Amino acid sequence: MRALLLLMLTMTGQALAEPVDIASESVNVDHEHSRAEFAGAVALTQGEFTLHCDRLHAWYVKGDLDHAEAFGHVTFHRRDINGASKRASYLKQQGVLILFDEAMVTSPEGTVRGEKITHNIESERTVVDKTPDGRVHVTIDADESKALPR
Repeated sequence: MRALLLLMLTMTGQALAEPVDIASESVNVDHEHSRAEFAGAVALTQGEFTLHCDRLHAWYVKGDLDHAEAFGHVTFHRRDINGASKRASYLKQQGVLILFDEAMVTSPEGTVRGEKITHNIESERTVVDKTPDGRVHVTIDADESKALPR
């Protein structure tokens, strides 16, 4: 039974069209609390979306990934959008990635930096909270046809 649950944990994504795949150097599964901790070169992939980090805690509901917390050297990529931070939360059902601590998102239009960046993966809408200096930093590409906002 435990082997079947472990298999289900790695074959998540039935609630959405695209499955979620998580690869790492090690995994520790807490079956009682439907939680798994992935450590070492973690890579989470769902369709065109990828998330890399040092450590990932994932919570499951009925074998499907519900949400995850990423720690250490967090990066993500989807199409032409890239991001980085020290910590992140991924809320699968809402399709939201929240970057914390020295957060940055880049796209062809430019770069945004803040202490917290909330990115909706499907709508590609991003909200940026100010950095410790009390500011939000935006660099806009010199090509004005690509300038923010869309």
